[in-house]
Parts: sequence; structure tokens; C-alpha cells
Amino acid sequence: MLADKRATHANNPKALPPPTKLLVVRLSAHGDIVQTLPLLTELKAHWPQLHVGWLVQQEGQELLEGHPHIDTLHVWHKKDKATWLPLLKELRAAGYTQALDVQGLLKSSVWPWLAGIPQRVGFANAREGAPLLYTHTVQGHGFKEEEAAHATQQWLGLLQAWLPRYSPPATWGSPLPQLTPQEHAHFEAFWATKVSPHLRPQAPIWVVAPCTRWPSKHWPMAQWQQVVAALHGQGYNVLGLGTAAEAPTVAQVFEGLPESSAHQPPSPSPRGWVNLAGATRLRQLYSLLPKAQGLLGVDSAPLHLAAMVNRALATPQSPNPLRVLGLYGPTLASRTGPGAGGGDTLHLPHGILPCQPCHKKRCLLLPTTTTAAVAMPAAVEHAPCLQRLEPQQVLQWVHWQGWEEALMDLELPSLDATL
Repeated sequence: MLADKRATHANNPKALPPPTKLLVVRLSAHGDIVQTLPLLTELKAHWPQLHVGWLVQQEGQELLEGHPHIDTLHVWHKKDKATWLPLLKELRAAGYTQALDVQGLLKSSVWPWLAGIPQRVGFANAREGAPLLYTHTVQGHGFKEEEAAHATQQWLGLLQAWLPRYSPPATWGSPLPQLTPQEHAHFEAFWATKVSPHLRPQAPIWVVAPCTRWPSKHWPMAQWQQVVAALHGQGYNVLGLGTAAEAPTVAQVFEGLPESSAHQPPSPSPRGWVNLAGATRLRQLYSLLPKAQGLLGVDSAPLHLAAMVNRALATPQSPNPLRVLGLYGPTLASRTGPGAGGGDTLHLPHGILPCQPCHKKRCLLLPTTTTAAVAMPAAVEHAPCLQRLEPQQVLQWVHWQGWEEALMDLELPSLDATL
């Protein structure tokens, strides 16, 4: 019955009535939450009086609190099953008339269905049987196709359920969530006592975000060290980001630099770098990143946050107040990169490696997942799609506005030398 009902609505060209009280469902992950935020801007632009609720898992709550376009934030404490029924009652009591499942999984589609929200929208090609729980569907793109639109544009396309002729914009943005006065004061005190004393006065700040949960997305540590050493040697301040668990990895980025850390007494001669891994929350990056000149990172939440901050702070006089460069390998830069107006990406040209993009958490070419088709020596620890991105290319981007032309002249290492 559910399947038949969904099919009927999916083929119905009649648009939904304008939303008045809408629940947006994007439970995780951090980067995807950030890249979904422009959807709120478009919703409010078309229906300024719309009441928007957002259902998110507890881990992503800090990214959304204080966002000016979210009227009600519902938090799912996934690991605490005792809270599930109260959350369901909360959603039912809220009186939502429509729901928009951006995530497209069973865990995201089931909540609006259980809450009895009458009209439920999602992609026709959503996974895990999620479309069976929708009443209206929008045709989605293939999420792994090279020609597919950027993820944010695909999610914006869900507005076609209400506006059949709607076409997602080429550029997009979102206002930044607002920290409370207490949060702002706490961060500024932290900056003044734990960070600023270790920085070279008046020197620009570059932020590096070398960590991610996917091992296949890691850029080799030796290459990070070369870039950080070059930036530091040229007089820049460098800050490293990561979680507490990633702090030892981020510490390796600074190996060979003069000893200094946010946990040591201020030096009379500031060293110009601080490992902030574990010392800051993602939410605090809304305050930290505007202090920086740019961010270098792999495909991760800090990179996507930086792209959003860049767009939010941009003016006609300063279109890129925060320069952003993403290093991409197994994932498509055209789909999950900083996007138009958010920043730039560095990746191998299409066709250099037949397996790219693989969208795998672990590189299939590495020994732990060797296949019969391809094998690599045990000494290789990183995916070749990232290993072959050179520090010189990153530094060219940092120092030269004509970096794209410069990269055309740089000689990539041969595939034979990498494998």
C-alpha cells in the first residue's frame, strides 16, 4: 500500500500547496548539514512567513543552534533510546503539515512518517526504501555521477515539489548561526589567553584541517608538513584544527617547527603556530575563521564551514574574505567541494586514475583492501589520487592569484613512480 501511494504521488504533476509549517530532516553528517543550510535561505526567500523546524542528531546540534532561519530545532539523541518516544510526541505536538527529507535514508524518512505529518517530500531515488514513506517525490540526480550537480544544488532541487519550474541557483549561501553573548565572550577570552600570545603580531593566519573520518581522504603527512613549514617560514601564523582524538595527528603537522602550543606559557618571541585540535568545537569556527586569511583542508566539516563563512562574509569589494582550498581524491570536488563562491579545489584531472572517484572510505588500491585487479606495495599508505597532489601546487595557490594557469605548468609525478 505504501509503495502504491508513493508511486501515485510521484507521478502527480500538481505542485504541493505553499508550506506554512515545514519540518526539514537532515540528521547527519557534519559536512552535509552545513551544505544543506542554503536550502533554508531559499525556503525563506520564497515563503518569508514559513515556520521551519529542523530534526538533527545530537552530534550536529551545535552547527544549527542560533541559525536565523530555523524557528524550532528538534534533537534526536540517537544513543539514548529512552528519549525517542518523547521526541516523537514533540514532533506530533508541533503540528507540522509538511516534511522535507533531505537525507534520503530510512532513519530520516521514518520520523515524519511516525509523526503523522500529512505531506512528506523526498527524492524518488533515495536509499534504504525511504521513498516508500514519502507522499511526494522529486526526481534526483545520481550522487556518484561525474556530471551530477553539486550536492547543495541537488538538495535545493527538492523545492520543485512546490515550485515545478524552480531551478537551483548557480551560487548559494546562508547566514551564519549566531553564538550567544556568553559563547562569544568565552571564545574571545580563549583566543586572548590561549591563542593570541603564541601568534606573530599582525601576521596573517592560515588554518589547516588535515583530518577526516575517511582514511581514503587523507593527504600524506609529509606533504602537510612541507606546506606548513613553508607557510611558517614565510612569516604566516598557522593554526591546526581537529578533534581531541585527532590531536596527535595534527601535532605531526607541526613537527620540526619551533616548540610552542596553546598549553604552554606565552613566549616573549611568539612561535607562530598553535595546535587547536581538541581545544575548539565546530561551533566556535564561526568566530575563529573570520580571523584567518584562509583554510587548507581535506573533504571535511571544517572545509565546508569555511566555504560557508567565506560566502557569508563576502562583499562586492571583498568577494573572497576567507580563501578556501579543498584537497580532493576519492570524492567528487564538483559534487561536495566548496562550490561556486565558496572556494577552490585541487584534484587530479579526470581520467588520470580510472578508479577516481571511488567514493570509498578505504582506498581499494591499498594492501588492506587489495583486489585481484590492482595491487600496491605495502609501503604506500595513502590513496594515489591524493598522494599525487604536490605541496608546490598548494603553495602556488596560496601565493599567486593566477594559480590555475600555474598548475597547468606543474609536472605531475608519473603514475609508475607513485604506484
